[in-house]
Amino acid sequence: MNTPVIQTLCRHCGETCEPEADFCCQGCETVYTLLHDSGMGGYYDLESTPGVSQKRYSNEDLAYLSDETVIRKLVEYQDDTQTYITFSIPQIHCSSCIWLLEHLPRLNAGIVSSRVDFPNRSVAVRFNHAVVSLADVVRLLRKIGYEPTLSLATEGGVGRERSLPQRRQWMKLGLAAFAFGNVMLFSLPEYFAPELLDETLRSVFTTLNILLSLPVLLYSASDYITGAWQSLKQKYVTLDVPIALGIIALYAQSVWDVASGHGPGYFDSFTGLIFFLLIGKAVQSRTYDALSFNRTYEAYFPLAVHRRERDQLVSVAVAHLKPGDQLFIRNMELVPCDSLLESESCDVDFSFVTGESTPVHKVKGDVIYAGGRIIGAAASLVVTRTTSQSYLTRLWNQEYSKESGSRSVMGIADRISPYFTSVVMVIAAVSTSIWFTIDPAKAPMVLASVLIIACPCALAMAAPFTLSAVRRHLGRHFFYTKNTLVVEQLSRIRTLLFDKTGTLTDAASTVSFSGAPLSDQEKLWFHAALRNSTHPLSQRFDAWLNVQGSFGADTYLEEKGKGIRAWVDRRDLLLGSYAWLLQSGVSGMPATAPGSSSVIYTAIDGVFRGIAEIRHTIRKGLEPMLSELHQAGYDMHIVSGDSSRDEQALMASLPAVASVRFDQSPEDKFRIVQDMKSGSHVAMIGDGLNDGAALRAAHAGIAVTDDIHAFTPASDAILKGSELTKLPAFLGFTQRSMWVIYAAYGLSFAYNVVGLSFAVQGMLTPIVSAILMPVSSITIIAFTTGATWLSAKSKGL
Repeated sequence: MNTPVIQTLCRHCGETCEPEADFCCQGCETVYTLLHDSGMGGYYDLESTPGVSQKRYSNEDLAYLSDETVIRKLVEYQDDTQTYITFSIPQIHCSSCIWLLEHLPRLNAGIVSSRVDFPNRSVAVRFNHAVVSLADVVRLLRKIGYEPTLSLATEGGVGRERSLPQRRQWMKLGLAAFAFGNVMLFSLPEYFAPELLDETLRSVFTTLNILLSLPVLLYSASDYITGAWQSLKQKYVTLDVPIALGIIALYAQSVWDVASGHGPGYFDSFTGLIFFLLIGKAVQSRTYDALSFNRTYEAYFPLAVHRRERDQLVSVAVAHLKPGDQLFIRNMELVPCDSLLESESCDVDFSFVTGESTPVHKVKGDVIYAGGRIIGAAASLVVTRTTSQSYLTRLWNQEYSKESGSRSVMGIADRISPYFTSVVMVIAAVSTSIWFTIDPAKAPMVLASVLIIACPCALAMAAPFTLSAVRRHLGRHFFYTKNTLVVEQLSRIRTLLFDKTGTLTDAASTVSFSGAPLSDQEKLWFHAALRNSTHPLSQRFDAWLNVQGSFGADTYLEEKGKGIRAWVDRRDLLLGSYAWLLQSGVSGMPATAPGSSSVIYTAIDGVFRGIAEIRHTIRKGLEPMLSELHQAGYDMHIVSGDSSRDEQALMASLPAVASVRFDQSPEDKFRIVQDMKSGSHVAMIGDGLNDGAALRAAHAGIAVTDDIHAFTPASDAILKGSELTKLPAFLGFTQRSMWVIYAAYGLSFAYNVVGLSFAVQGMLTPIVSAILMPVSSITIIAFTTGATWLSAKSKGL
């Protein structure tokens, strides 16, 4: 007698092994051992066969990842110790994938962090390249079954392969459609001419229905069943749970009816249910893509740079840059593209990318990655790789995000859904029990209908669609918000703090110079210093000098709120505030500061040279805007670094302002914001240069700029200066958007109550419920989009 051969499954990937073996290959054994040695054996509790077989992998083809040229094309950022790269990994499909990929640092100490972007099937990895190489990281991903897709032809070297999940979804839909059509065909005689069917033919048709429905259950409906099982294992109820229960109940009842001889079952309803559920998912996905607010938002993103063209600087949008372009980036301006430094040296702040605020010193020929900010003297760069605005937007979104607190409308649906689903399941259980006493054959239909019609998908869509639509409308009026949470924060603001220069004053100004007239040589020197600065006063003084050509500053230093020090043509230049020049030991300074105007004191080689007085004009329409805000109940204050001698004139022209504080340093502004936050929701509105700390500290920081080259990562929103007078409309619009969300919640609950009332009476079939479920979601999308549009129009936006 032959002894039976015992086939086993691989402990890692679940593939068939050699008889009585634990692993299908050495690679899978390595992964299994690696996870358990790292204390991550819980990975196998998330899914029974989460891994990918290692049989087909070889590491010999990774040698190219040691080439510095290749590495530069692949990585997003690299410094002396760390490398940042985003890998596209199409194999990401469930919670176990996310769990494992976000625990990469536990598998290799050289990996600092890893974060999964599930919708894009990608993982952003930061690793210490002194400890682990790029090839080692890719090798590790291969070992655990998640081989990344690398492409040197795509932006950032990361292939955005999304066709595989979409193709799989369409295959599931196609299978469900095929099965539904054929099951309906085989079921027609049972409905219309049962007397013509003999037992043999009826048995054949029933068997075919079972065989056609089984792959629909195991494949087409697998996302719902797997999602429900994973959530229950993690002790959390998601939207997949009631849908999966309805699917299983309907299929089980159908099989039971056939096995017990009670009837042909409901295989037509079952396959139709899955078909229409997948149709609904596809329609919702296409609807969401058609309303892709993020892509529209990025197109509005206000960022341009100075490009050299025939010895002149021309303003060019980031989207139009190409490799080889020469850029001129001033102090505190953002580097929009990976570039090579052409200047002798410069300092770069990469905190926007890494979170580390210590400037990095770069010398000629060094790579400067997109997202760095030039500190000090302006730098000349040559573009090596284009960077889309979406990359800069992503950095802005992830760089800093204020907590929205427990009142967040984005979190309401997440908090309600588990309770809502639990209540629906209780209703389903009670109604099904009652129907078992009335008409047992109808009970499974009622169960499936109740569980599916009450799916709270529409509830979950109300907030994100409304807030995304609000961002799009705001963007059309040059008001750009970092994310949807900022819209919520703006709707709660009751206190407004305004900076003065560059915020309440417009770009138009008159400049006069007190002192002996400047010679052409002196103008050239001052221009060489001022051209590096992005401060409004510096730019206006520089424009008044009207110097066309210039050489650069040998050394440049700009201190926030104080002034500029530069060495040009062996001359020591100082331009700044009265107190700063006095503190610097400048001789010949006036005994007192002059009257009401913004001024720049100048000195050459430690000797006072004169005063540039910039007389501002209040922005047109500012007084009615402040009056409107005052009538709406906002508490308004002005904090400025300018001379206090402007106070009386400003208070006279802007009576709606509660208080004015002058001579405030950036640190003073920060403390004022902190103090006011304790009693109210505060918005800080400034130019983004000297107000960075205050913008970050406020509940909502709004950077106002007239310069499309200016970008302030510390802010939550960017507002074009000419649109400032629309601030009452913007704030009123965000408040109305909250009411739109609550109305959408009410509409969603009303739909569920009405649908449930029909479902528990057995008046809705599972197929009709499956059709109505996506209809409800699309209705919410249409309502929120339409109501937001009407709210915008009512505010003149």
